[in-house]
Amino acid sequence: MAMSCEGLAAMWEGTSGVRRRVLNGLLLEYPASQKWCQPTRENAKLNGEVLLPCLSLLSEAPDFHLPHLPPLQAEIQTLYSAMGKEVSSKTIYKNAVEIKKLLSFLKRRANHKEVTKDPIFQKKYVILIVGGLQVLSTNPDRITDKYCLQYILFQIGSLTNSMQIKYV
Repeated sequence: MAMSCEGLAAMWEGTSGVRRRVLNGLLLEYPASQKWCQPTRENAKLNGEVLLPCLSLLSEAPDFHLPHLPPLQAEIQTLYSAMGKEVSSKTIYKNAVEIKKLLSFLKRRANHKEVTKDPIFQKKYVILIVGGLQVLSTNPDRITDKYCLQYILFQIGSLTNSMQIKYV
């Protein structure tokens, strides 16, 4: 069963950074040298506000299955409509494919436990608080798969009130 996209548009609309992007005409940001948003670490950092709600939903999906394109496209269309922006179906499809590719990129990183390259950070104890649940690990590479996707959000620079990282 694939990730449910239900409510994604509302989550995006509730984020001021995403609203600003949509009003400026683009949901995803990427360097001008690229023709589309390629799945790279830099683009994941640039689009952390868009990916955060997606990763939250992905972490709840059975076996972390990526979303199907039609439901993702429907949520993107809903977002643009709610913001009063008229966009072509080609733009909506392009955004859905780019988001899915970025999610796939982050999922691969999480599955390979490539969540940090910072040796100082790897030596510290980490407590992740995700939705009130705590996970304690002496090494970020040993964080359970269930929380690995949320942990990678730290690496893309997107922390929210429901997710905090404390050092012990």
